[in-house]
Amino acid sequence: MIHIDSMQDKRFFCLLWLMILVILPLAAQPELEIWEIQSNTNASPYINQLVTSKRNIVTYVTSDRFFIQCPPERIDNDDLSSDGIMVYTDTPSGLNVGDLVTVTGFIQEYFNLTEFGPDQLIIQLDSTGVTLPASYPLDAQFPTDIAQPIHDLERLEGMRVSLTNGHTVSPIFGEGIVSTIARPLTERPFREAGIAYPGQSNLPVWDNNPELFQINLRWINQTDIHALQPIEAEGVLTFAGGSYQLLASSYTVDNQPSTQPVRAPLPTEATVASLNCYLYFEDESDYPARRFKLARYVIEQLQAPDIVAVQEVGSLSALNELAAEITDQRPDLQYDAYLEVGNGDFPINLGFLVRPTVTNISIQQWGADELLSTGGLLHDRPPILLEGQFNTEPPTPVSVLNVHLRSLNGIEGNSANFVRTKRYEQSVSVANMVRDLTGSNLIVVGDFNAFEFSDGYVDVLNQIMGTPSLGAQFPVQDIVEEPLVNRSAEISDPLQRYSYVFRGNAQILDHCLTSSTFTGMSFSELQYARGNADAPSSLTSNSFVPFRVSDHDGFVAYLSLNDTLTVSTQMPSIEPEFRVDFPNPFPQHGWITVRSDQSISNGLILYNSLGQIVWQRPTEQSPGIDYQVQVDAHLPSGLYWLKIVGSSKNYPLVVP
Repeated sequence: MIHIDSMQDKRFFCLLWLMILVILPLAAQPELEIWEIQSNTNASPYINQLVTSKRNIVTYVTSDRFFIQCPPERIDNDDLSSDGIMVYTDTPSGLNVGDLVTVTGFIQEYFNLTEFGPDQLIIQLDSTGVTLPASYPLDAQFPTDIAQPIHDLERLEGMRVSLTNGHTVSPIFGEGIVSTIARPLTERPFREAGIAYPGQSNLPVWDNNPELFQINLRWINQTDIHALQPIEAEGVLTFAGGSYQLLASSYTVDNQPSTQPVRAPLPTEATVASLNCYLYFEDESDYPARRFKLARYVIEQLQAPDIVAVQEVGSLSALNELAAEITDQRPDLQYDAYLEVGNGDFPINLGFLVRPTVTNISIQQWGADELLSTGGLLHDRPPILLEGQFNTEPPTPVSVLNVHLRSLNGIEGNSANFVRTKRYEQSVSVANMVRDLTGSNLIVVGDFNAFEFSDGYVDVLNQIMGTPSLGAQFPVQDIVEEPLVNRSAEISDPLQRYSYVFRGNAQILDHCLTSSTFTGMSFSELQYARGNADAPSSLTSNSFVPFRVSDHDGFVAYLSLNDTLTVSTQMPSIEPEFRVDFPNPFPQHGWITVRSDQSISNGLILYNSLGQIVWQRPTEQSPGIDYQVQVDAHLPSGLYWLKIVGSSKNYPLVVP
């Protein structure tokens, strides 16, 4: 028995007991290799336990976390268990890549990422300058494109990885993130029917494209990366935002943006287009640049269609100013603007731009007073119908229904029932409109916010078209008597069947549905104008390029008429007062030839894809005389724009 006779003795034993309470747990925690902590399952068996892992190599360091990996001589040689892990410090660690450290801390699963958490974290530096483990290659066979309970990349979580033959499949977004595949672009991932894996029983299931992952460039310098570009990268693999991410320590990308316009129409073709204008509001600070870019997109990328159905426009005055801007840039083009204000508090309205090739126009909003079964108005953006005649002899009637339906946001989660119900009841409403418009040379266009197949919960498009469904939580009703035709399905190249890119998955949200037969005309083809969905959002306010005017690619439907339109729909290749000649691709120190019907002063300017001037040359030239100039600056590979001062036209120039 121990006798405590004095206050000094009491203090000694209290201190001793406190040391025991602190030291014993630290001495009792298991010493584990990283692969034991990670295990070969989706979650660590040591969650919320205090563990130690000794003498591991630091492979990546940021301001509030670092990654460690087991030295090669201590790995378990099990391909299903990871040899790396993240340590979340919440503050700078002071470590460097190549340090050897011992870490003690609590293991946690943070949104499906196994990591050492910051609580009671102890970091001991053992040595420095250690050789890094070899990076694990991501290639055409790995990760697989087969959905499975434990993702292929789970076995590499926290480890060094490398990509040598990859391709970007989305533009850069968020905090420097670009979606990627370790495959050729012929295997670009597309959204498919159903609910993302593992899905729900008795409903269509989509595999969620497990071959797709992301490269995160937030910790290093980054460029405005476009989709469809070759990319190489090295770094460590983590999991964030619901996706596996390669945190890059280095990367290279061949940034040659895909900006293909649609073809020019024939004299006997009429064209109907659709474009989501992406929050085109007069009160935005970049409104003048947006207006200028939108006008260029209509002229250059959409080739000045006869009818342009637009979505997400703030007001009629904004649409009128867009029409005026088009005429300023191309005096031979004139558009009349029509817009109907929607029901929602947020003013993203529907409208039309219409050329004089269409006459006897009437505009009517449909479904504005319809009610949602759970309360409130059904349509925030009620569909609008344009009825008119193409100016042929005799006139050719046409009806264009412009729609912008409820988005997919919230289709899973706390608001799921409301969102699914609204999407379903809107699709039923539009199907009733289609039934009432049968036999009127009908074209239904717009941002449907729906795929061409069932999303597993609601099959919006097949409900509207009156065509069979793969199945959905809300079954398709039999409403449409003469089914419509989905014209995007007729595009011969399946890699061109998209208008939007979400998390790297190409998909069609902007559709063209038509009557199966027409009177006085026939359907020729549908083309999407590129330059938006695959371009980074940083170009949105860049007035020097007609790209990223929206996050959606617009499309043009070509209609073959029985007669020629009385107002030509053909667009000249360049402005009539200039002729510009230069090789394309453009060699280093190549020559440009310009002939003008007027004098040219202030010269030529060459911009890169970011709108930065990379070369300029003042000129003085007499009318009708060729002027030749050599570009005497070195131009890195990429897309450039040549501008003649005094002209609104920019000419694309590609340096290989």
